[in-house]
Amino acid sequence: MPKISQLPSAQPLSGSETLVFVQGGVTVQGNASSISTYISSTALSAYALTSSLSAYAQLSAANTFTRTQTFASSAINIGNVSLSASSERSLFTGVSAGFNSSSISDSFFVGYAAGSFANSAYGSNFIGNRAGKNANSARHSNFLGFNSGFGATGSYYSNFIGRGAGSDATSVTNANFLGYSAGKYATGASNSNFFGSQAGFGATVSNSNFIGQSTGKDAFSAYQSNFFGNQAGFEAENANDSNFFGNESGKNATLASKSNFLGLITGKNATNASQSNFLGAGAGTGASSAARSNFIGYAAGGFESGIYATHAYDSNFIGHQAGGGAQYADNSTFIGNKAGLLAQYANNSIFIGTYAGSSAGTGGGAATANNSIFIGTNAGASLSGCIALGTNAIPTGTNQLVLGSATYPLSTVDGGNSLVVNINGTLKKIALLSV
Repeated sequence: MPKISQLPSAQPLSGSETLVFVQGGVTVQGNASSISTYISSTALSAYALTSSLSAYAQLSAANTFTRTQTFASSAINIGNVSLSASSERSLFTGVSAGFNSSSISDSFFVGYAAGSFANSAYGSNFIGNRAGKNANSARHSNFLGFNSGFGATGSYYSNFIGRGAGSDATSVTNANFLGYSAGKYATGASNSNFFGSQAGFGATVSNSNFIGQSTGKDAFSAYQSNFFGNQAGFEAENANDSNFFGNESGKNATLASKSNFLGLITGKNATNASQSNFLGAGAGTGASSAARSNFIGYAAGGFESGIYATHAYDSNFIGHQAGGGAQYADNSTFIGNKAGLLAQYANNSIFIGTYAGSSAGTGGGAATANNSIFIGTNAGASLSGCIALGTNAIPTGTNQLVLGSATYPLSTVDGGNSLVVNINGTLKKIALLSV
């Protein structure tokens, strides 16, 4: 008998060829079609292709058909964890993806533990390791990134994109969080948009827009507000219905509702500054009790020589450093470069002109310039109830009217006994009597 290696090569099998088999120790004959029948009816069943798959395939973590899993109707799982019966029309990909989830239909979870332990998150897409893990009532949402939406509760119709974005957020519907930890731990921030690393982190707000790194982080009761710029509105409290535009604008501001802070560090550390408008870099920085006020210009109503403006409510400071470091200058108007600078107890006053009223209150702690009107460059002194008009017009006592100065005197005649005035285009003189 020739060796097998010496036999001629076979043609493609037709299935009718006679073959020899050994069954139960007995030599029997059969044909090639018997092998095909065995493979289709027996071998594949060992790979757990059950009838419940309904034309879908199921793989283990090692991409081998090695274990039997229970499948929900029309669902696919690629990983080593079985689907729950409520995970209809869903696709879970990754080790532990969708593990122990419930009420998860029409969803797509991709990544290690993505959507695991999630509840009532149907119609959602969680992509990334642990994305949407432990999420509850996060239906019709999209979480993209490592730990995005992790532990989120009541965050439906929302989009969280970035590592940790929206993780542990609660009651955040119709929101968009984009950036590393954006909106993490946010509470009640429905209808809000947080864009930037840690933007809106820990914020308790709603209907707000925070754009920038750490913008609105830990903001409290800052609903219906807009914070734009790195750390704008950072840890702001009771700053609802406000607009903070500029890096660190409104940072640590408290009781600054219905206010507008525009510029670098504008309104930073401001307190009791509600219904106010601070415009210009440093305007209103550290201002306290500055409600219903308008500070316009670089450092207007802001920090100067180690002093912050205080008790400047219902006031208007307009100009470079106007009202800077002013103390107890409520119900006052300071207009001009450094007008009212470091003024003290200058409430109910009007200072107009470069450095007008800026010397008021610098002579001593008890000095006052309240109820005064100083108009002109360097006009004014630490005296109350005065009216000083003209460059360097300086009163020498309380309740004085000062016209002109020794530096820029008014015109007189009659040996200085009459003041020349122009009335309706005609020169007149007013007799002056000595005191």
